[in-house]
Amino acid sequence: MHLFWPVLSLLPLLALFLWFGIGYGLKPLYRIIAELEQRDAESLMPIGPGQLPNEIKPLVDGLNGLLRRLDCAFTMQKHFIADAAHELCTPMMALSIQTKLVQTACTEEERKQALSQLETGVSRLSHLAQQLLTMARLEPQGQATMPQPVELLALCKTVILDHIRLAEAKHVDLGLVTQYEAEIQGAPDTLRILLSNLVDNAIRYTPAHGTVDVAVRREGNDVVLEVCDSGPGIPEAERACVLERFYRGGNQNIQGSGLGLSIVQRIVEQHGARLVLGDGPDDKGLLAQVCFDSPIGRAEQSAAVL
Repeated sequence: MHLFWPVLSLLPLLALFLWFGIGYGLKPLYRIIAELEQRDAESLMPIGPGQLPNEIKPLVDGLNGLLRRLDCAFTMQKHFIADAAHELCTPMMALSIQTKLVQTACTEEERKQALSQLETGVSRLSHLAQQLLTMARLEPQGQATMPQPVELLALCKTVILDHIRLAEAKHVDLGLVTQYEAEIQGAPDTLRILLSNLVDNAIRYTPAHGTVDVAVRREGNDVVLEVCDSGPGIPEAERACVLERFYRGGNQNIQGSGLGLSIVQRIVEQHGARLVLGDGPDDKGLLAQVCFDSPIGRAEQSAAVL
């Protein structure tokens, strides 16, 4: 009892020291909270440097990393929206002019010609809108999906069936030239978009009575998905540029949006693959190859290391 009362009398003093000590230790957090509360939705600058305890510094570094990634993502979205708005202006103005031409046509022949131009404009605008929506789903960092087994041969057959009508309308021979069965890990929906864009581009740029060949091959440790056409091809100097948005090179007379290969490149990056553009057989046409690192190849490399 003689020791109890002195200890009890020290408890308020101890509580006071704890209150001041914890408050002083949490002061950097309060400063960070106050700084973040003063920001607006577009302020994504990193949190200012200052004297921070070692326990709080990892939290601030993590927040700054997140803010930098968000700033990069929003910047890419702004650029994409600006580019999309710019690209949509021309076909929409063309549609407006073509509609007026239909209304002011004096003869049946002029009306038919104006309607044909209007139909072409609507088709181009529809294709551009579809490509823009696809790009928006993939940019800047689309929602990640769990990889699934994808049978490339079955995927090729499905995409060929989807485009067979378009190929027949242009008198283009579209077909599968190999029967090699290969399975990779990936997202089935985006891989279908990838192959659809390659086949669609090949058909659009291949002249009448040309050929578009789709194939699945095994080259070393890679599984290669390729589309080869007999069109004009792409000059070697432009092959890096065609992967950029809205770049169409010298073939401006072919209807397109300039987004097809950009979408393909984005999907290739998501799957950790490689896109190789080269010349077709006899240096004619375009050969587009997507090289996937096959599970078998990775297993053989692991066994070699062991």
